Amino acid sequence: MIHSVHLFVYPRPSMKAPKEALDKAIPKAYTPADVEKRIYDMWMKENCFSPRKTSTGKTFSIVMPPPNVTGNLHLGHAMVMSVQDSLIRHHRMLGDETVWVPGTDHAGIATQLVVENHLRQQGKSRKDFTREGFLVKTWEWVETYKKNITDQLKSLGASADWSRERFTFDPEFNAVVNKVFVDLYNKGLIYKDDYIVNWCSETQTVLSDLEVVATPEESKLYYIRYFVKAADKSVIVATTRPETLLGDVAVAVHPSDKRYKEFIDKTLILPIMNREIRVIADERVDMEFGTGAVKITPGHDPLDYEIGRDHNLQVISVIGKDGKMNKNAGKYAGLEVEQARKNIIEYLDNIGNLEDIEDTVSNVKRCDRTKAIVEPLVSKQWFVKATALAPEVMKAVEAGKTDFIPDRFRKEFSNWMEGMRDWCISRQLWWGHRIPAYYKGNEMIVSENHPTEEGWLQDEDVLDTWFSSALWPFVVFGWPDKTEDMKKFFPTTVLETGRDILFFWVSRMMMMSMALTGEVPFYHVYLDGLVRDEKNQKMSKSKGNGMDPAELQNAYGTDATRLMLLLGTTPGNDLVVSRQKAESYRNFVNKLWNASRFIRMQGEETMPYRELEAYLEKNYAKLNIAQKWILSRFAHVSQAVTEGYATYRMGESGTVLYEATWNEFCDWYIEISKIEVNEHTQAVLQYGMMTLLKLWHPMAPFVTEEIWATYDQEELIINSSWPTIPAKFINDEIEEDFRILIEVVRGIRNVRHERSVAPGKLIPVHFVADVKKDLLVQFEEVLKKLAKLSTMEIHKGRPIIGRKVALIVYPFEIYLPLDDMIDVEAEKARLTKWIAEKEKERRIIQSKLDNKGFIANAPDDVKAAQEKKKQEVEAVLTTMKQQLADIE
Repeated sequence: MIHSVHLFVYPRPSMKAPKEALDKAIPKAYTPADVEKRIYDMWMKENCFSPRKTSTGKTFSIVMPPPNVTGNLHLGHAMVMSVQDSLIRHHRMLGDETVWVPGTDHAGIATQLVVENHLRQQGKSRKDFTREGFLVKTWEWVETYKKNITDQLKSLGASADWSRERFTFDPEFNAVVNKVFVDLYNKGLIYKDDYIVNWCSETQTVLSDLEVVATPEESKLYYIRYFVKAADKSVIVATTRPETLLGDVAVAVHPSDKRYKEFIDKTLILPIMNREIRVIADERVDMEFGTGAVKITPGHDPLDYEIGRDHNLQVISVIGKDGKMNKNAGKYAGLEVEQARKNIIEYLDNIGNLEDIEDTVSNVKRCDRTKAIVEPLVSKQWFVKATALAPEVMKAVEAGKTDFIPDRFRKEFSNWMEGMRDWCISRQLWWGHRIPAYYKGNEMIVSENHPTEEGWLQDEDVLDTWFSSALWPFVVFGWPDKTEDMKKFFPTTVLETGRDILFFWVSRMMMMSMALTGEVPFYHVYLDGLVRDEKNQKMSKSKGNGMDPAELQNAYGTDATRLMLLLGTTPGNDLVVSRQKAESYRNFVNKLWNASRFIRMQGEETMPYRELEAYLEKNYAKLNIAQKWILSRFAHVSQAVTEGYATYRMGESGTVLYEATWNEFCDWYIEISKIEVNEHTQAVLQYGMMTLLKLWHPMAPFVTEEIWATYDQEELIINSSWPTIPAKFINDEIEEDFRILIEVVRGIRNVRHERSVAPGKLIPVHFVADVKKDLLVQFEEVLKKLAKLSTMEIHKGRPIIGRKVALIVYPFEIYLPLDDMIDVEAEKARLTKWIAEKEKERRIIQSKLDNKGFIANAPDDVKAAQEKKKQEVEAVLTTMKQQLADIE
């Protein structure tokens, strides 16, 4: 037994403690701040998070998507970590050998930007430092925030194996990154070449396509006349970027466009520059855009670059890396782009080349981080030949080696992979894995290590952050060495991450893993949606609607915060959160604590969980209907929760568990147990509570561990086994009978409320029961107590009792003789409304039964259930209509 752990800070009760001792030992209120750190430290001390060899022989592995070391965790991180931790804890309890590898990402451009901003607040800039000096400052930032992130993850309850914690820029990781770069280069899968790239003048670096956001913005469409050389003819082109006209090398038309047949291969005079350019034909021209004739500027447009390359056209860049017009812009050199545009338009108008200006909306490309306008520029950069790697990934996905949850993202992923361009991996930054290429004069070598000879200079650029992140799933297990961890835990079981980085990260991990290991990196990809506020707006710093998970944890407790992020979620869909939700889940945690305290206070002895289960199995025949009902519900709910984890729909099955805990166990069974007390009551209560604690533990680990300790079990709940309720406990008939009884009580309570019957006043009730009379007899005392009844009479036919309120709970008719409390007109209105609702329900059922597709495809048991439901609704309608006729 693990009593030496001292789970309680208050005196620990023994298994046979008297009630007085229990009352002092177990606090009347649950206070998360007094519990969470103590429990987490205890889990760490007991080494609960490391993989354990188990009897199942199965493994379950997850690599944590490493948070960026740019600051503190946000609510999206908290959701991802909560989902992963619930999966890990569940599989640990199932008996699988489970590992969750934690870590953080160096986040190249993101970290450099925040460090530069930090320096700016001190009146300094990156240019005030040498490269080495700036890296020292960055490492200071990283070490601080890396620890903060780790501490936050632990505070959320992350049961990761911290002995395996990694950083994507630690020395060992850097060595592997260099090796991969060199290996891929030697295989021709990494190359350096001129290409048109996305250039951010603010960060002074290349961006990948995924780091660029195109947003619709109001702009102008300019119609400019290009004259044919030595002829009285012209071609009018439309453009939103007249400033790039200075770099035009051709005008293109579609070969099928009859309007321009005579112009193909003609020579035009480029306005302002007076340079001769040709009219070319290319099928990539959109005949519907503008006039159907487009200017070709390979130096500043990706499509123009492709067309120019195919037609062997010159590349002229007129905008520099500083975002200003360069020397190729002639008299406009040195101007900001906007000013150059204004001046060029004025000049074209003056010389008669400006035909028209229209208002339009165009997609403006901006840096996802800085929001600065991104300029397409031709530059010499390093690339991964993604077009060569993508086909193997596509084959693996098509073969079902990796699936997507939800499945709709498989198609989205496939479409992206099919259209993928080569991946630009060089970044003009200081922070990151420096490219292992070295130069000496005109020579270049690519090597894992710096050349020993003098005179070699390393490439100034660093690798895109996603290059090292793409290696994460296998490097953390010791690759490229053939370690035991690689054999056991790779490929990993599931990658759980946000859908917003499906292409940033997931696609690149798939490519790198297939290329380097020959395996997919994970069998399942579980994609979360976004976290939104109560107005359904995406949370962001700019909107000021973000919620700090640490603040929520302090206010409502970690378990409540986790439940807010887990319950009701569905894969791939956005989650709406609010403080009201967090507060409601804090109330639920308190409900769980109070219910457990009540149960523990009823009995002076506890038994090990499995012994309790065996006791109830042995004495099952002696249990009353309520006890059998709750055991059957536990069996079904346990099955639903288990299935939820197996299909990655934990949020939905968690909602089922919530309803079963609050409504069925706490609100109904515990109340009934106070009325029907027998020698088995305490056993059922304790078994029920401990079963719920096990089912809740993956989602609400702290409160469940704390409550579990009050039952003095032989092991911590984190190390306990997942509940597998005996099949003997399942009884669908009793569940249906009990559902009817609950509806009876609810119906009578509603009438009492509507008629303002005093809470303490007992009222009589009459039942008409052609069937299930024994159920009412057996449950009579409980019904009286719960519904506050004075007498309860059961009839075969409708009783003559004067003025009454009628209820129908199939198969019973219920009559409450409330005499002067009855308003005849109100009762007629109530019955009329009720009949209308039931008529609508009947029509819906009938419509389904009339549907040929439903009849042809639905399982027999589903069709039978609909038929039965129809019969019940029709029986209720008949009775209600008779009651209405009696009143009238």
